[in-house]
Amino acid sequence: MKTELILEYFRKLCAIPRPSGREEAIAAYLARWAENCGFDACRDKTGNLIIEVPARQGFEDYPLMILQAHMDMVCIASDDINWCPEKDPICPVEDGDWLRADGTSLGGDDGIGIAIAQYLAEHSRDRGSLRLIFTVDEEETTVGAVELEPEYLDAPYLVNLDSEVSSQVMISSAGCVEITGKTGMQTREAALPEGFSVRVKGLCGGHSGDDIHKCRLNGILAAGWILKKILESGTDCEISLIKGGEASNAIPTGAVIRGNTSSFAEVQRIACDAEIELRQKWQGEHELSVIAEKAARQKEIFLPKQIMSFLSGIPDGVISMSRQVEGLVGVSSNLGIFHAGIDGIEYDVLARAEIEDDLTAAAEQIEAAAAAAGLPAQRSEITPSWPADPYAPLLRKIQRSYRAVTGEELEAVAVHAALECAEFRRKNERIQMVSISPDVLDVHSPKERLYIPSVKKTADVLEHLLMELNTRE
Repeated sequence: MKTELILEYFRKLCAIPRPSGREEAIAAYLARWAENCGFDACRDKTGNLIIEVPARQGFEDYPLMILQAHMDMVCIASDDINWCPEKDPICPVEDGDWLRADGTSLGGDDGIGIAIAQYLAEHSRDRGSLRLIFTVDEEETTVGAVELEPEYLDAPYLVNLDSEVSSQVMISSAGCVEITGKTGMQTREAALPEGFSVRVKGLCGGHSGDDIHKCRLNGILAAGWILKKILESGTDCEISLIKGGEASNAIPTGAVIRGNTSSFAEVQRIACDAEIELRQKWQGEHELSVIAEKAARQKEIFLPKQIMSFLSGIPDGVISMSRQVEGLVGVSSNLGIFHAGIDGIEYDVLARAEIEDDLTAAAEQIEAAAAAAGLPAQRSEITPSWPADPYAPLLRKIQRSYRAVTGEELEAVAVHAALECAEFRRKNERIQMVSISPDVLDVHSPKERLYIPSVKKTADVLEHLLMELNTRE
């Protein structure tokens, strides 16, 4: 019954489009839900939703607990899906023990966190007062967490519901910085007779923090490598477009090249050979395909030297492993968006690191690659890291609760992804925080899926934790 209630909340969220920066509808829905439950709700100046949930009778003296999740999601669709994330809902499909979407990302990151918070607020009986904080634009700018007023974090405990592994509790996260650039392109009239397109598709993709170490191919760089092979083959070729990626924090699942040639058969041969070679090198990319097709002849083209310089020089993937935590990525970079066409060049790279000096060094390396290619580079403000506190009472409490519910040990881990907890710590260094959630796999990709049995387990652990908050350490 508990699982069904939580999934009912989640399915209602799936029906409401909520890409980053478009959270008005989901916030309005959650505010109406809070009002119907008799909870006080307000929006702050940034659009975050804060809901005050009174304590149950007999639990008025329990300390306030903040439950926090973000309202937006990364919207990624398979190449063959016609889907508008600003207008179209997510279509969840139950597949045995898994819940997935029909050709798109599911939004379990972080919709399932919101749904569990709703359940605990409305149905959990033995608990003190709760404050639900649902932030905006976590996936792209973290502006919701950055701009949240410190007064809303005036509490001893906060549980972030955005960690995606039910057997682990997150106690530390990496910092990140975004490097972007946009400029015009010099073009000229096309000369060659046959139009073509080469499309890389079917790559695993995934979260550029959680999955960056899993040896997954970046679709943009794959397309750049294929373009280099075409250009170096001696085949007459003109380029009008190379485009891939949908979000800075998602590993691109594909990309497309368009242009003209004097021999489509030769381009097709190179594409076929490239697929074989890529499959041999990237054996985990089981659905990788490279498809060459005839297309309308392009009227304008550009010289590809500039973009080839950038794509060959940009650092991507794992740059170095952690010097402090064995097996953890220390520094990484993800070229999440790249669009070079007759209308100009635009790119977006997200770097992550556990140490701020390393993050700055990664940003400088990306900026150097851009400068060498003659491209501008603009660096965002650094999102700070969240340092671990392995002795925090809240950590011990949630580990006891996990042991009581499951009979197993809850592993405390650091993650390479960025969590909003880092911004919250800036505003209240005394607040104790952990991050936990059900199992959500392959987030930021069309293969995203939620492990249904982990939903009840996570809710049970949190309900037990709420009862344990008043115990002394």
